[in-house]
Amino acid sequence: MRALLKLSAVLAWCWLGGLTLSAQELAEVFGRLPEFEDMSLSPSGEQVAVTQNTDDGTQLLVIELSTMTPRAKIPVKSVKVRQTRWIDEDRLVLNASSTTNYNRWIRGKYEYSSAFGIDLKRKSAKQLLVGTKDVFENQSGLGRLIAADQTGDYVYMPAVRRSFGRYEYNLFKVSLSHGKGVVEAFGDANTSDFLISPAGELIARESYNNDTNVYELAVPGALDGWDEVIREQGSLPPYSLEGIMPDGKSLIVHASRGSETGGGYYTVAADDRELRPLEIEAAGRPVESIITDINRRALGIAFGGVRPSYDFFDPDLDAAYSDFVQHLRGEAAYLLSWSADKQKLLFLVESGQGGVGTYFLIDRSSGQIQRLGARYAGIENDRVGRVHTIEYEAEDGLAIEGIVTWPPKIGSTDQSGLPLILLPHGGPSSYDRIGFDYMAQFFANKGYIVLQPNFRGSTGYGGRFQRAGYGEWGRKMQSDLTDGLDAMVARGWADPDRVCIVGWSYGGYAALAGGAFQADRYKCVVAGAGVADLPLMLIDSADRYGSNSWVLDYWRRSIDNIESGAGELKAVSPAYFADNFRAPVLLLHGNDDTVVEIEQSHRMESALKAAGKTVEFGRLKDEDHFLSRRETRIEALEAMGQFVDRYLKAD
Repeated sequence: MRALLKLSAVLAWCWLGGLTLSAQELAEVFGRLPEFEDMSLSPSGEQVAVTQNTDDGTQLLVIELSTMTPRAKIPVKSVKVRQTRWIDEDRLVLNASSTTNYNRWIRGKYEYSSAFGIDLKRKSAKQLLVGTKDVFENQSGLGRLIAADQTGDYVYMPAVRRSFGRYEYNLFKVSLSHGKGVVEAFGDANTSDFLISPAGELIARESYNNDTNVYELAVPGALDGWDEVIREQGSLPPYSLEGIMPDGKSLIVHASRGSETGGGYYTVAADDRELRPLEIEAAGRPVESIITDINRRALGIAFGGVRPSYDFFDPDLDAAYSDFVQHLRGEAAYLLSWSADKQKLLFLVESGQGGVGTYFLIDRSSGQIQRLGARYAGIENDRVGRVHTIEYEAEDGLAIEGIVTWPPKIGSTDQSGLPLILLPHGGPSSYDRIGFDYMAQFFANKGYIVLQPNFRGSTGYGGRFQRAGYGEWGRKMQSDLTDGLDAMVARGWADPDRVCIVGWSYGGYAALAGGAFQADRYKCVVAGAGVADLPLMLIDSADRYGSNSWVLDYWRRSIDNIESGAGELKAVSPAYFADNFRAPVLLLHGNDDTVVEIEQSHRMESALKAAGKTVEFGRLKDEDHFLSRRETRIEALEAMGQFVDRYLKAD
């Protein structure tokens, strides 16, 4: 794709290679947002849409593959792009968000989401659902796309609607030409999801009642009513609607461990209402998700693990994927999108041998594999350190896998006793994979070896491994980190006297817990957007979701394991153990964070100061929970780099 590669070359920072950069320069290199992200293929496979981040801002590019030139350049201002979906060859839907204050009657902020219908022929953009009668303004998730009408003129979007003083979750048919919608299907305050065909035929409605703890999956019945297919009670929703099988007859649901089925993926047909296990050739691989198209029709299965893998229901598609993977030599290939006829497949390929991620297009009809360009066109390969996995045993014998990132041009046999950055991931329901991690590579370029442990409670390794983290916040989830540290030292790679723990979100909590409960292991602590006071977090969650919300039950169970009655929230809250800290602490937090309130970092700072400890607090202006802005991402990296250097660099 010569046009995209040409754009990459223009954006490249030619002075990078072979030069020693200052902390500020390194932060500017690795803190830049990806030059190209969220690439997607049009239904014909003849165009791609991609978000481009430049020094001048963000724009949506549409590239015609036949001429290798941009068809459109659409500036995106004042919002953060989250996803772009093709409707047809001339129309797209762009989802974006911005942090917004609630109205004058409600305190605090929320992440306001919205969708824009983009018409390439008319060169116009319309915000969708805005102005639709009775649609509640202060809601997150607005603009969620669940299907596209077969004409291409409409899309289907659920939204909260205020009707006769009550709030209902209804399904709207939204015009792409003028942006307004009409109610296609009614729900109520308990409704959570709908499924509808491109022809506008309602397929299913999903609900969960927080008062009665009753889950219901229903299909259209007589006289505009709904007939139950699944009805079950549980303190957490026992199922979630994932999509529909390729034959269009059976729904796919994911069952939680607490359901009557005991967990896993199931199909259920309206005619017999029998739950049947979805036949999956897993071969020991944990199933991560169902691959679905824009109308939620299933194409196959995505498996977890540090390198993704897929099984498709179409044998020919499966063969094409398998043939492509054989060319990768152990690299990780992430399926991004495909043409309507499945003849063209778009992948992002990540390498552990140095590289920033590259987009590839497979044309099954011609057998051609085309390189479309790199995500981070401004980072030279010699700035990217080698990435590989490490396996070790936790203190109770549980097998843990972690990701190791070496300083560039250093491998495991080249140097030993390096200062170590222990970098636990957020979530904790997530996991680290093989590929380019801007934060890990930033620290590696400063001469540190980086370990990212996939501790118990992480996803990607199956339900049993994830549930092993229940009740283990600050306990075994924490010792899994130091067990990884010990494994790095035992291999001779890391210096046990020069270790800093750094994390964001749950990783921020883990960093603070390390400082509080494993104080002798770390020379410094960096906590970004971290939870410090767990009782306060649950109070905030109750204010946000309601005191009887299943969300609170989930957090109580995962943090404190209420089923076994183990522990108390304060016992694993770092803010109550400030006296234990020996290492200096850097706190970073965005003042627009709607996931973890900035008050959490204020509490930690106050507790540490009262205990006479060394603490610094960096407040990131106009930043959300995800370091979405280039300016504050650079600011955060620079602050972290300078802080860590102060305590880990050898004299």
